Amino acid sequence: MKIKYRSIKLGDLTVEKRKEYRERDEKINKNIDKLTTGESNL
Repeated sequence: MKIKYRSIKLGDLTVEKRKEYRERDEKINKNIDKLTTGESNL
């Protein structure tokens, strides 16, 4: 298994970004749930 240093750094970055995006998506989804509850079922 050859792992380049750059790919490790990129991997760490993407994990951090993924974590950020997941948290942001959860907040957005909660807000959407509040907005759409009882109004429409998608």
